[in-house]
Amino acid sequence: MKKMNKHHRKLLNKIFMAVVIFILMLLTYSLQWAKRNYANIGFAEIVFHLGMTFEGTADGILRSYFIEALIRAIVMSALIT
Repeated sequence: MKKMNKHHRKLLNKIFMAVVIFILMLLTYSLQWAKRNYANIGFAEIVFHLGMTFEGTADGILRSYFIEALIRAIVMSALIT
């Protein structure tokens, strides 16, 4: 029984680390993406737009984020873990 507990703990630790690495990578790539796409607006404007819905948002912006931040974070997390 102790071997199973150690095995489960080891597995949970790996899963936890993979999730933490993914979140950190996603934050890193999201910040890079935001700086590239919204470099000329102030913090107040960003906060205002965060409260708005995605209705009417150009597909290119969402696709850009999906490719440049989300997929990169998934790939890099998979390579690291």
